[in-house]
Amino acid sequence: MSITTCPNWCTSPHMADWDAESHDGPVWPNIASVDGGGDDSVQVGTRYDSQAGLIVTLEAESLMLTPEQAREAALALLEAASWVQDHRVV
Repeated sequence: MSITTCPNWCTSPHMADWDAESHDGPVWPNIASVDGGGDDSVQVGTRYDSQAGLIVTLEAESLMLTPEQAREAALALLEAASWVQDHRVV
């Protein structure tokens, strides 16, 4: 396995070579949805061979939200985007 230098916010276990260049950061978990799904979240990290650097990911499939739930999800996205902006390396 290759040696990986991680940023101080990285929580990736780096168990295999294929994820050595990917770093996982904070997660805003459990975006509540109408159907009660609990695997939906907003995540920050880098992805394999990404030229974008730090990115925000919305992990959700066919997410159905009430207006209040949509505001909570939007707030999680905004908080994640702000976190990325504060931790961006130039």
